[in-house]
Amino acid sequence: MSTKQTSKRSHPPLQIWERWLNINHAKLLRGETLPWPPSLPHPLHLGFKKIRMAEKVGQKRDWVLSQADGSRIHIHDYGEGRMQVHRDRYDPARGILHGLAHWFTEAAGGRLVLDLLIGRHKALTARASKKK
Repeated sequence: MSTKQTSKRSHPPLQIWERWLNINHAKLLRGETLPWPPSLPHPLHLGFKKIRMAEKVGQKRDWVLSQADGSRIHIHDYGEGRMQVHRDRYDPARGILHGLAHWFTEAAGGRLVLDLLIGRHKALTARASKKK
């Protein structure tokens, strides 16, 4: 996993970020949420973009950075320097299908709707098979 702006001559903040990302790559792939270390520069200085639309879990701001594999790194910024980072498997910025995949598989609201639809389908299927 590497940032889009990786180059052979990265400046020091990017090198620090890339090192942290490489060390924590497996944890992020497993879906772990990690604290943003104070030794890392602010996400704004690493190419992250502030987004307005994100599921609220107490954060004040959200920062995202698209990855080459179609995922994105997502930071919840709670203010006062406290941030948490995780990986979204699907980056909604890549298009409507990625947006829907993200919403249905990674956002609580989307998973709830999907669970309701699956539950409704199972109930209708069970009812139809009883009538036969």
